[in-house]
Amino acid sequence: MRLWAITGAGVLAAAMTAPMPVAALTAPQYSHSWYITTHNTTTMYNRGFADGGFDSQHCTGSMVVLDFGQPTQEPYSGSNYQQYGTYDFGETVYVSDDQILSLAENYAAGWWDGSTSCPFLTLDFGTNNYNECPYGYSLSTCSVSTAGTEWAYLASSFNTWLHVHHNLGGGQYWTYSEQIRAATADDVESGYDCATKTEPFVTSYTNADSGGYGLYDFGDFYQNGSCWTAGELYYVAWGGYYSYNLPETYTNSQISAAISVQQSQGSMQPSGNMATCAGGDPVPEPTCSNGFYGPTGGWNALYNAQASAGLQQGTMAWSTNIQYQP
Repeated sequence: MRLWAITGAGVLAAAMTAPMPVAALTAPQYSHSWYITTHNTTTMYNRGFADGGFDSQHCTGSMVVLDFGQPTQEPYSGSNYQQYGTYDFGETVYVSDDQILSLAENYAAGWWDGSTSCPFLTLDFGTNNYNECPYGYSLSTCSVSTAGTEWAYLASSFNTWLHVHHNLGGGQYWTYSEQIRAATADDVESGYDCATKTEPFVTSYTNADSGGYGLYDFGDFYQNGSCWTAGELYYVAWGGYYSYNLPETYTNSQISAAISVQQSQGSMQPSGNMATCAGGDPVPEPTCSNGFYGPTGGWNALYNAQASAGLQQGTMAWSTNIQYQP
């Protein structure tokens, strides 16, 4: 049940306004992130409703990544985003940015309906750098740079939707923005596209991100010869004006790779961590059935590694566990 309070000006508002994340001293409660496999808005609403209930149980300030797949461009009538979209994780089916916006809005509406006034949500539109604008599938005009620009516009559209006033009569209203914030994310993997193809997405996103929503890198930090240098990995995760990071903490190897980049380039001040444990809640800790760190185990391992290396911790405010959407 959502709790409300009447302000002195007579405007109905949530009991609190979503705060900015502050530095965590211990591992935060993990949230659910998802590789999206559906175009069904009802399914997304129900997924959000369930996650809203989960976050309310723990009264969390959560970050959720909805990963819609690899950027592409295909013919799509009536598009507001130059026909850009992604290939999703279901059957590599094209989903336009317009459809992605609708799916995210339905997830957010479900989360709102399923939650109380206690939790707060940062919702990330997620993509990745796997074979961006794939040859033979995308339109010949597909540009990774333009895809980044349109991704920023997508976040701006979602933010506008979050701030729409929903009237309750008598001059009173509520908005989703009281408990939900817009952001984006990119699963940058050094084994996918090289930096020369990936960086234009990040640069164009940054240039178009007039609202400062932020682009969170939730990939790995393995240096890969001339394909990915430490400086290039640092740039996509921290070097852009609105670049942040949620490093994958599945293994000690991944954590060591992130530390190595920072020792070379400077602290990236992680905003949290990304785990991937299958199954129901609560996920096993400190390791999952697949042998990877659980969200808390990975958070602690990253936190301790940052401290041991003398690197700035950052907020470390979020921990999230990603699975394929059921």
